[in-house]
Amino acid sequence: MDIEIQVGRTGVLTPVARLSPVNIGGALVSNSSLHNFEEIKRKDIRIGDMVWVQRAGDVIPQVIKVIKEKRKNDLTLINPPDKCPVCGSKVVRDKIKLGKKEKEEKYIRCTGEFKCSSQVIERIKHFSSKSAFDIDGLTFEREIEFLNDIDSVAFNTEGTKLYTLSATEETPVLTSFELPGPNDISSKTQIHQVNLTTLGIDVDNPGDDIGSDVEFSEDGFAMFILMRNETFNASGTDLPYSYMYQFRLDTSFDVSTAEKVGRWNVEGFGNITNMDNRTGVPEGFTFSPDGMMLFIVQSKNGPGTDEVNRFDLECPYGVVECVSAT
Repeated sequence: MDIEIQVGRTGVLTPVARLSPVNIGGALVSNSSLHNFEEIKRKDIRIGDMVWVQRAGDVIPQVIKVIKEKRKNDLTLINPPDKCPVCGSKVVRDKIKLGKKEKEEKYIRCTGEFKCSSQVIERIKHFSSKSAFDIDGLTFEREIEFLNDIDSVAFNTEGTKLYTLSATEETPVLTSFELPGPNDISSKTQIHQVNLTTLGIDVDNPGDDIGSDVEFSEDGFAMFILMRNETFNASGTDLPYSYMYQFRLDTSFDVSTAEKVGRWNVEGFGNITNMDNRTGVPEGFTFSPDGMMLFIVQSKNGPGTDEVNRFDLECPYGVVECVSAT
């Protein structure tokens, strides 16, 4: 038996047992929900265990108990994760009040919200389902898998190239792919991959510096990457920093020709960072069609507190230098 963690539309992390396929009542069973990590602890389930499984109500597979007499000595304990397995955001246990006392919920929740691709997909599925808006014809036609966790995606103007900004254990990576047709993600062919440090982006804290978003100018001769760091120094006095880097491309939408122009300190302008409680973190950005306005999404702690900040630029895409808008 192995364990996989699924993230639902509300961010709840659900451990799922991956079983060697077994026929139960005429149905081939290979998965079973373990509900939550408290249930795993109560039943003392470990990776590699042999377990008894039944179909509750002759329908839902359910792990009844561990066959401990067949347990090996070196099996791995299953501990609750500190970060979301999908987006890497912090996970929390919500607290509920029982009279005058507070008690932690047994469910663990990802705080990534719309940054978490799993939550986004599940929310869209729920939104279009019969129990919600019952939207006929809205289906997920294609899904595409990548080797790294993706923080941001972008396309060229024609939709024939896909760009991903991916987080790794060391530094973010920018990858470009050729698509078989406009916006067709049924397959992809990698064209180029580059470690962001080779583009001149400063990564002072490997593993903590995050590539948050990537965008291009309309003509593809300029590229912009938002980098952020969410950690504080030991005294807690330094704010998490965020920089937007601008690159000049010799060939339209060809990231292999990128040359750094400079960077802009996002915290140095407007109300992007809440200087009182240090909760504001720039998550993403986009430009107006003419490149004269920049919009940055600021994420704060807690639901319903995100903000969109608008910056009027002096010239098209003029974060560091002007770009001719087409």
